Order: sequence, then structure tokens, then C-alpha cells
Amino acid sequence: MVEKENKIRNLIGYILLGCAGLCIVLFAFQISAEDIWYDEVFSMGFIGKDVNTLLHLAARDVHPPLYYLYLKAITESVMALCKNASAIIVSKAASILPLVLLGIVGYIKVARKHGMFTYGLFMLLVTIMPNISNYYVEIRMYSLALFFITFACIIADEIACGEDRLSKWIAFFVLGIMTAYTQYYALVAVVGIYVALGIALILYGKHDKKYRNKNVIRLVVCAVVSVGAYIPWLPVVARQVNTISGNYWIQPLSFRSIFGCIKYIIMPVANNYCAVLIGTALIGLTIAACVVGYVLMIKKNDILIHSIIYIMPLIVVILSGFVLSAMGTPIFVYRYMIPTLGAFWLMMAMIIGRLDIKVWPYILSIALIVAGGVCLKGFYDEEHKKVTLSSEAMETIDCIPKNSVIVTNFDHITALMGYYRPDCYVYIYDGNVDKLIPQMFERCGKTISAEKMNEFAKQNKHFYFFGSFNSREDIVDDWHRLGIDSNELCDILVERYWIKIYEESYQ
Repeated sequence: MVEKENKIRNLIGYILLGCAGLCIVLFAFQISAEDIWYDEVFSMGFIGKDVNTLLHLAARDVHPPLYYLYLKAITESVMALCKNASAIIVSKAASILPLVLLGIVGYIKVARKHGMFTYGLFMLLVTIMPNISNYYVEIRMYSLALFFITFACIIADEIACGEDRLSKWIAFFVLGIMTAYTQYYALVAVVGIYVALGIALILYGKHDKKYRNKNVIRLVVCAVVSVGAYIPWLPVVARQVNTISGNYWIQPLSFRSIFGCIKYIIMPVANNYCAVLIGTALIGLTIAACVVGYVLMIKKNDILIHSIIYIMPLIVVILSGFVLSAMGTPIFVYRYMIPTLGAFWLMMAMIIGRLDIKVWPYILSIALIVAGGVCLKGFYDEEHKKVTLSSEAMETIDCIPKNSVIVTNFDHITALMGYYRPDCYVYIYDGNVDKLIPQMFERCGKTISAEKMNEFAKQNKHFYFFGSFNSREDIVDDWHRLGIDSNELCDILVERYWIKIYEESYQ
């Protein structure tokens, strides 16, 4: 009977894994567009430089450099083999690769220890739960950091549960320092893993003090060596913190932000409000059921160890966001939780996989699959729309003659046009751009004030205006009074930006 039940669980695990694989294929079809958004401009701009310049630019940015080095290595390797490959598409694929690597690590580490059902459920959850899927098609560091943190938690869990080979500690140290050089809140998550492992070792040490003492010493050594390995970057961190302190766009956190964090983790993003409510309810109730199941299993010491290690990174990241906000440096947004959610959903999968009541693991799995379907539908609707409209947008942008003058009224569009059309002169009207934009794109980022517009028009009798928001109509009207005639050409969608293009002529 037990053998038959295990076969059923394994079969369901393979089905869940197959569903996760189909989702990854779906992601791959959503990276065929050449569209990027503002944050991705920095990724693409950095990897277009040599390594020394890349490191210099990263030192002046708000993220460590490892992701950019990873991205540059992937794109240049692929494009050396395939000369006609698109740098943007290859870079998007580089964000799917960590998910594939996580699947390999999960099979080796999770499937063999916790069973195929838990592994399959974990892979599906880490693929389709709210907000995660967006970062497998975005040219940023979140999926890579998620892979590092989840892998580090798995290794820490093995150490805490009695596998203390030196190779485990080396892997734990290397993953930790690589994560720290990937993103700063990922670094905070690593601190959480170190704290969690220390607590777990002490709990385990009640049964084996020799094991506890030996490995607590190893943990302290890893922490000290990690700090030493990060010392070369600490002056950069200090400079970056001073630069953004009190002068950053992120709003301070409040008590309501706690509910915002919860909503971000459990609320699907979709066009259908009813589907969103159903998906949120299913995920929320499933997590509540997991908490109840966890309480019932709390006497099993290893589940307590698992929960400390897998959930602590998320808790520490959220707490650090509140602490920094209280100190006057609000530099936390909800997406910074993404790298910790791989470990979180692995913990949920482990709890569901251990529930003793036979039918409940399958009921909860079905609930999460339905909710995940809502998430996936929302993801597909948004991304496929971008893919569908991207080719027309790129054709329009490419049709702008070389050495043309382009004026924008939104710094995100300024940066995008600086990347797409480095052979044109791109200005921002009555605004400013990030100081790194002109360093990445030489012809991009100069400001035209409203007072200087008449003089600018006399010097550039023909130019293009890429207008954003409703203010573009007001701007065009103001320019008309200066003798600038506007010819509206078209509307285009570039990633998430609707842009109206005008051809401007000064009489």
C-alpha cells in the first residue's frame, strides 16, 4: 500500500515538474521582442563596455557588479558562436538560465532527499507564483540572486541536518559571497541565512554538542572570511549609500507596507479582478493551511530547522527595509523580496509534502496550481502584448534617420532612445537624466530648458519629439506658439511605455 502511494506521489511530482517545464518554454517564447525598460537600459549599457569600464560604471550605480559580469560573459559567448544573435534576446535568456540551473540543483538536492512530489511542486511554485515569473524575462539580477539564495539555503539546511563535509562549507561560503556581489538586498538575505544557520546549529547542538561547537566555529570563520572578501567593495557601498541617502525616489515604509509585502507574495497580477480574488484566496488559504500543518509537525526537530533556514532570508530582508526606512534611507521596494522567494516556496512545498493526512497535499497542490494559472495568464497577457507590438515599435524607431535630433520629456524614454539610437542626438526637455546615461551613451542626456527651446529650435530646424503622458499635448501647443509645427506620426509601445512620435519643424 505504501509503495503504491509513493508511486502515485512520484507520478504527480513528475506531472508538476512537466507543468513547470512547459512554463519555462512559455517564458522562452516571451523573450523574442527587442523591447526593454529603463532599468534594463543600465544592464545593456554596462555590458556594452569593456570590463574595466563596466566595473567603473557599476561602482557608480546602486548594485554590485557580479550580475553584469555574468550577463556580459553569457551574451558575448553566445554572440561569438552566433554572429546574428540579438544581444537583448540573449540577455533575456540569461535570466531564464538560473531557473533551469535551479531545476538541476533541485533534482539533485530536493528530489533525492524530500521526494519527487516535493521537488515537482517546488519547481512549479517557483515558476508561477505571483510576480516571480516577470523576472525570468527581465534583464536584471533578480533570477540569478534567487538561484544563489535558494541554493545557499539548501546547503545550509544540509549542514544543519548533519552533512558537514568541508565541501559543503566551501560551497556555502562561495554562494554567499557571490550573492553579496549580485545585489545588496540579496547580501542582506545572506546575512539572514548565516543567522538562521547559527540558530539551527545551536538547536541541533542540543543532541550533539561536539557537532555544534565545530560547525559554529566554521560558520564564524566563513562570516569573517566573507567580510574580508567584501572589503574591496565596501568603499563603493559607502559612497553609494551617501549618494542615495535622503535623495532617492522610493517612498518610506509604513505599517501598511507589511500588508503590501504580503499582497506582493500572494496576490496574482491579472486583468480579471474576480480571478485575482480567487487566486489570492487560494494562495492565502494554502499558506494558512501550511502554517497549521507546520504547527502540527513542530515536534519534528528537522522541520523546525528547515523553516528557520528557508524563511529567515525573507524575514530579514523585510525587517532591514523597515530599519533603513526608519533611519531615513527608504531604499526598499517589494521586488527586492524576489530573490528570497525561492527558499520561501521550497519551504511551503516541503510542508505540503510532509502532511500526514493523505488527501491534503493534493488538495493544496491543486489550489496552488489554479492560483498559479491565474498568475501565468496575467503574465502571458502582459508579455505577449509587448511581443506583438514590439516589432512595429522597433521598425518605427529604426526609421528615424541617422544623426537625427530626438527630444523626449521623460527620462526613461531618453535612456531608451540613447540605447536604441546611439547614432542620434537625444535630449530631454525640461528635465534631467541619471548621471550614468551620458557615460553609457555619448550623444544622450543633454537638457533643454523651456526658456532655451526657441534657441534650440532655431539651431535644429527639424527634429523628432518622443512624447510621454498627457503633458505631451501641452508641450506641443507651447512649441507651436514658438513657431514649431508638429506632425503627429504614430503611437508605439516599447515594453511598458506608450510613446507618441511627432515630427517637428521650425518655420
